[in-house]
Amino acid sequence: MSSIGLLGELVLVPLGSVLGGRAADRIGAEPVLWGCVAGLTACTAALFAVRDIRTLTWRSGPEEHKVER
Repeated sequence: MSSIGLLGELVLVPLGSVLGGRAADRIGAEPVLWGCVAGLTACTAALFAVRDIRTLTWRSGPEEHKVER
């Protein structure tokens, strides 16, 4: 397990649950969920703005690692 994954599991997920719950109590669940949609869309758009990610292609592994049946 990587340290970034561990940070997300132990710190950021519970923190997001607490903050999301408090925000939903104050302004309602639907606006909070739409805010999450907007945030995820913005993050995805930011990733696709990087040329290396947009042009990423799938490469198969070396031929000797393929199993024939």
